[in-house]
Amino acid sequence: GVLGAANSGTSTSGDASARKRVPPPGLVADSRAARTSYNSIDPGVASDLEVQLGDLTHRHESVPPSEATGAYVLLERCHSCESDHALTTRHDEEEYASRAQGALAHIMGLAKGIILGASEYA
Repeated sequence: GVLGAANSGTSTSGDASARKRVPPPGLVADSRAARTSYNSIDPGVASDLEVQLGDLTHRHESVPPSEATGAYVLLERCHSCESDHALTTRHDEEEYASRAQGALAHIMGLAKGIILGASEYA
């Protein structure tokens, strides 16, 4: 009984608060800072995405994004690999483009009738 409980990580004494939480290695951020970081888009990228979204909504619904009712997918992928970051990363831009197109085709196939349009941001 007790040995089995100890092996499973549970405590029979009821004193779970006595265990210390060990923070993960790396930079520590509270949940608000992490959420803000993950939910923000670079202003330059945001304006490009707005243009692409406008193109999609105009093409599929003939309305601006603020009046659109459909669902759309914009897939961002790595680009300008050779000129921008060839010294720090080693990947094939053509492979990224091919995978992005495959992912968009797969999403559109699964969500037929739900997602009206998809585009790649590169």
